[in-house]
Parts: sequence; structure tokens; C-alpha cells
Amino acid sequence: METGVIEISKQGGYTANALIDAAADWKADLLVVGARQHHGMLRWVEGTVSEFVTTQARCSILIVPASYEAEIETSPRRILFALDGSAASLDALHFGLQMATPESRLRAIYVVDRAVRLTDLVPIHVLEEAFLEEGRVSLAAAARSFAELSNDAEVALVKTAPVRDDVPHAIVRDAEQWHADLIVVGTHGRRGVARWFLGSVAARTARVARTPLLLVRPGPEA
Repeated sequence: METGVIEISKQGGYTANALIDAAADWKADLLVVGARQHHGMLRWVEGTVSEFVTTQARCSILIVPASYEAEIETSPRRILFALDGSAASLDALHFGLQMATPESRLRAIYVVDRAVRLTDLVPIHVLEEAFLEEGRVSLAAAARSFAELSNDAEVALVKTAPVRDDVPHAIVRDAEQWHADLIVVGTHGRRGVARWFLGSVAARTARVARTPLLLVRPGPEA
């Protein structure tokens, strides 16, 4: 174990850049940050800092929300994997499984986005059918990975509400209803048939999650 103090005045005065550079210099596989702390000496993990780190760091990131009140165990007991049909999300599943113990319960979900938006260029029922097919393929791949383990595991298709809803909120709702203590999401993946989908689902999930969230960067072979 190593410890150190970073003098951000030597890093251009930006805490987020200093954290990213330190992780890169140390060749870290995982960077752990808090989110939305606004007081005392912890003000550096304010939401804007953690959000910048999640989008710019080259390694995977574990975000622990300040509002998370449950006891943090040595290893997660209930891990939720959010799949989106991309290679990045399957890469994230395999990465996240390394944190599981034989006692960990596992759940993989694929969110079918049914919410109608002004930016939709294709009839929503056409997109929904495409999502359903992509979801079945993604969950079948997750089920095959789970079958190699002795863990209690399950897969499920989850749907957004038809209006005033989105994929990040659906992921967070499912995690809370299932009492997950870790959410695993791949980054830099595109939602397959929804390449038009604006914004990063992973980044927006990080903004609304009230459960520790693991954002996994795809491996070099992904």
C-alpha cells in the first residue's frame, strides 16, 4: 500500500486533472472517488470534479455517493450489471465479476427504452422491437457467463416508462428495488441499435445513482 499527497498547484490547479494524471502515472486499474461532498477538506470530490474524472480517466472508476448510508462490506453482496448490447458492457460484466465472491448475488439487466422524445426519428414501437432482440442476445451472453459460476444469478429485461423516463433512471430504480450494493456499467459503448442516442448512459447514471457505481473502461482487446 502506498500513500501520497498531490500538490495541485503543480498540476495546473485542477484537482480532477491531478487525480487523472496520478492514476495514469501509477498505471492504476481502478480509481476510487467520492461524489457530491461539499464540506471541509472533502470539497475536492464535489460532483463537478467526480463527473470530469468519470469522463476523462483512462482507467475504470468506482464512485461512492456521499448519500450512500449502507454499511460497505469487504466485497459486494449484490452486484447489478447493466448491459446495453455493446462489447464494452460485456467487458464490464467480466471485470465486475472479479469483485464477486461465491456468496455474491448477481443480476444482469438490459433496459428497453420505451420513452418517446422529440429527437426520436424512428417510431418507438420499431425501436422497442429492436431493443428487445438486442436485449435477449445480451442477456443470453450474461447467462452463459453466470453459468460458469456457483453464484445465485439472474437476468432480466427492464423497460422504461413510456414518458418522462430514461435508461439511467431505470437502471437506478432496478438497483434500488433489488437492493444492489454495487452497479456495474461499461463506458464508451454505444447502445447498438440506438447509436443516435445522445449523451453517455454511463455518465448520466453516475449523476443519479445513490449506490456505489463501477464504471468500467473497455480492455484493449474489446
